[in-house]
This record gives sequence, structure tokens and C-alpha cells, in this order.
Amino acid sequence: NDLRLLPLEATHFHRAATLALDASTSLRAGDALHLACAEQAGAKAIATLDDVLGRNAQRLKIKPVRFA
Repeated sequence: NDLRLLPLEATHFHRAATLALDASTSLRAGDALHLACAEQAGAKAIATLDDVLGRNAQRLKIKPVRFA
């Protein structure tokens, strides 16, 4: 019941581009889009296996739940 499917909107792609263009993030385009959607949906946490995604989630005040 905690899963929500949300439509992608132009604002998600714009925010993802902004995140990916910042070289200090080291984000790939897909991960940037994932974070942009989570951020705009008001996510409190995000599951990831990726350290780069996890670091950037923390920058956006989204708690990374890492699986190893």
C-alpha cells in the first residue's frame, strides 16, 4: 500500500537535467530522473544499491535505504 505510480511530467525531466548537469553529483541521467521524481513526490526515503544515488538522495533530504 506504500507504492504509488505517478505520471512523468516535463517538470521531472527539467529537474533531472538540472541535477545531472551539476558535475559534482556524478549522477547518470536515469538516476537523476529517479531522484527528481522522488523529490517532487515528497518521498522520505528511497531504496538503492548505488552509492552515488544514495549520496545525492541525502543531499536532497531523502533517506537512502541501501541494500547490500
